[in-house]
Amino acid sequence: SISYLPKMLLLIGYIVAVVLGGSINIGPVSIRVIATCLMMIYLFILSLRHKPMLRIDKSYIWLYILFSILMGFALLLNGEFEEFEFIKKILAFNLVAIVSFLAIERIVNTSHQLRILIITLLSIILINNFITILQYNGNPIGWAIGYLFSDIDKSVGKIYGHDSLLGMSVTPGIFGDVVKNALYIAVITPLSLSLIKKGAKISTILYSLLVITTSLVSAFMTQQRAAFAVVVFVIIIAVFMLLKKHPVLLMSILSLVVLTLLISIDFTREVDLGRIADSDDSNRERLASQAIDFIASHPILGGPVSFLNKTGLPAHNLILDSLIYSGLLGFIVMMVLFIKTTFNSCKNIKRGIRLKENSFLVVFSGIAVLCCMAYGFLHNTSFLSGEVIVFILLAIMLKVDKQLPSTIKH
Repeated sequence: SISYLPKMLLLIGYIVAVVLGGSINIGPVSIRVIATCLMMIYLFILSLRHKPMLRIDKSYIWLYILFSILMGFALLLNGEFEEFEFIKKILAFNLVAIVSFLAIERIVNTSHQLRILIITLLSIILINNFITILQYNGNPIGWAIGYLFSDIDKSVGKIYGHDSLLGMSVTPGIFGDVVKNALYIAVITPLSLSLIKKGAKISTILYSLLVITTSLVSAFMTQQRAAFAVVVFVIIIAVFMLLKKHPVLLMSILSLVVLTLLISIDFTREVDLGRIADSDDSNRERLASQAIDFIASHPILGGPVSFLNKTGLPAHNLILDSLIYSGLLGFIVMMVLFIKTTFNSCKNIKRGIRLKENSFLVVFSGIAVLCCMAYGFLHNTSFLSGEVIVFILLAIMLKVDKQLPSTIKH
């Protein structure tokens, strides 16, 4: 049946809009907000029709709503509500994340729909990877395409004239910012392995290999250590699982990779790993020390504006940032949400490793969410900032956890 195609086309358009449309405005409003408002209307109409759907655990959303409310109260009480632009941030980030989660619950009800959603995300990241590679090498086409999605003047100014492989890359890709670029590469890439299953077509395997290979290169070019480490981790887990379940396939893939490297890389050239090999975390240590001092003097209500005015950057630590942004009560709720999500993603990974069928789908949908938690724990892009991709990947993992049937009546 192809009765679900109109819904899936709508969902794909929505996902593209909220992932890439945050910096593209129609008048005073971004495409992301417009798409979210339209999706809310559509979901309301669907709810009136009482159509069946494969329900997933919405306690994550209720916890997140509670956290957002507590953060708002903390900002009201510490006097930073307006200066922090709380309402604007709620509408542009938190609400978008919640609606995205609910849209996937309502619309994605078959394994085929789930596959379409995964391929959509992988296609976005694959395009981004090629653009990142072009930008890293100073190709004007890469930067011109980057301009379509965001104002990247600052990034362009920094990257022009940099020597290749010296570690000062600030490639924003199509996400407008190098940190967000690295985040999306790190957390979406695991889904490329979820497509592998018994009897998978050679085209599917090659597609997965292309995504993960370009992601490894692009993560290096962003010079974000956490992203590069995450992609390497995903590759190690994939090798372990392929060795256990499909040893012939693994040897074929490794042979293809080695052949590609021998053809395309000049091994006589000295390569500087740049920031990837840099173990200096003095800036993070300074931020952590300042955050601890700030929390000690503002233990109940926090104060993100005051802290940012003092340091210029968030603490880049989920625990410290939660206390600063939302106060003690918001911090408690955020920790419950973080621990619950981390625990369930690990449980899915463990269960998937033991499965004979669809094991890669279960394992790597869980790894994608776990990567979100690990990456967000070391940065300020996570549940705390309402990063939409975290909620999209969480909804995908929960749908997979329901062991989707191949068909369901719409």
